[in-house]
Amino acid sequence: MTNELSKTLSKHLGNHIPAKAIPQIVDWMIQYGVNLTVTPPRKSKAGDYRAPSRGKGHRISVNVDLNQYAFLVTLIHEFAHLLTFNEFAHRVKPHGPEWKNHYKKAMDYFLGKDIFPADVELAIKYYMLDPAAATCRDDTLYKALKQYDPEQEKDPNIKILYTLPKGQKFRFKDDFKIFIKGDLRRTRFLCQEINSGRQYTVGKNAEVYPVRSDALEVREALQNKKQLSKFEGEMNDLRKQLGLPHDDLNATIYMLGDLAEGQVFRLANNPRVFKKGKLRRTRFICEEISTGRLVTISGKAKVILVGD
Repeated sequence: MTNELSKTLSKHLGNHIPAKAIPQIVDWMIQYGVNLTVTPPRKSKAGDYRAPSRGKGHRISVNVDLNQYAFLVTLIHEFAHLLTFNEFAHRVKPHGPEWKNHYKKAMDYFLGKDIFPADVELAIKYYMLDPAAATCRDDTLYKALKQYDPEQEKDPNIKILYTLPKGQKFRFKDDFKIFIKGDLRRTRFLCQEINSGRQYTVGKNAEVYPVRSDALEVREALQNKKQLSKFEGEMNDLRKQLGLPHDDLNATIYMLGDLAEGQVFRLANNPRVFKKGKLRRTRFICEEISTGRLVTISGKAKVILVGD
């Protein structure tokens, strides 16, 4: 039974961590009865540990989009939480000296064994002198790990938050909320969400999209993407399907979420004209110009700028 479980775990882990690291991780998973979940990407964390409760055992989750070295570092981080809990339960701080001690001991199993590339291993050794609550807080280790992200996953429009000037507007991937970069507080920037005015702290190494405020810049951003030709083809097909007037055949079609608040637009299949307002969850509150009525429109709606 144990051999079959070991084979099954090894097969699944083979998609996420280096092969030489698998035996030790499998031993720990079986020894401690760990339920490992590979989750969709999360903005707030790369991994998570949950102590046994309500009949459930040790639970660890790690984001699926991490490369094999980042995944392994995160997984060891979470196992260190497990080992700390087994010894101290809830009597110590989550990232206190007890956790750091277990993290160092756990990491030692994987160093000097050709599991990590030389540059990553060197960065890990420096990081382990005083490990932080999150790897992204250590610039050297973060940059070393990021080098091994698959090329096809890198978007040329993505910027690292600390490289943007103070006051720059930005957004996260697949999120239309817009933030303004503020001052640095230790390892995180204080940022204000424009619509609500709420303050958030964002990790300095967070990957973000600088916000382009006018239509020309939006078009320029699209032109920098490899998918532009496919996008234009889809838009041309859409124009034909919608039977747009001749004057609109060359009009640029945008997603509503990429327009600035206050810009005037109409839907690609509708002559009514609207003014873009504030974001409410995933939809924008927009005012119809002729009637003054307020309607909510999806941020992914395809629109044409009026007067563009």
